[in-house]
Amino acid sequence: RIERINKINAVSIIEKPCESCDIGFEAGLSERIIEGLVSASGFIELTYLQVLMDKLCKTAGRNNADFPFIHFQDLKKVGTIGDLLSDFLEEQISAMENAADGECILKAMISSDGTKRSVNIEELINLVAPQLKGITGDKINELIQYLIKVRIVSEKDDQGCYELRHDSLAKRIYQWLTTGEKDVLQIKQLLENRYLEYEKRKVL
Repeated sequence: RIERINKINAVSIIEKPCESCDIGFEAGLSERIIEGLVSASGFIELTYLQVLMDKLCKTAGRNNADFPFIHFQDLKKVGTIGDLLSDFLEEQISAMENAADGECILKAMISSDGTKRSVNIEELINLVAPQLKGITGDKINELIQYLIKVRIVSEKDDQGCYELRHDSLAKRIYQWLTTGEKDVLQIKQLLENRYLEYEKRKVL
């Protein structure tokens, strides 16, 4: 598995392939790309860097096939990391044989305020069972493994939980929710908060 990289390594990963393929780029462009992709932990997902560079290189080729060159304005046209990942998410889900099941799984991995949340297989079964009648743990695991493979969901952590790789993905998935689904999420959050309060104070 290719791991995430830090900002220092990212510069050479952007620039050297471009130089090898005779694709020019404006000075400072690599640093600007990194600023948009780096996570709070200071690392960059190579999949997302690949998606962005693919778009930029294709644009450069269309603009000038003989002497492709990437400009700052090309990066600006691509949009934010949120726009990029939204397109990436839509493409990967559309490629699924059972896209509706995949959407249902992803909806269960966001919180009531549209951010990502960690869940284990047992929680996922409980959350998606009303929508996906008769779905098994094995089937959910199969779906999760696909979402991991296409770099939408992170590998299982030490607590056995999964989560989305980026909050921008969560924001996009939140837009898929119906008004009723958003209401249910908010009610669940309210109940969970009240229960945690009870656990602390032992007062109903």
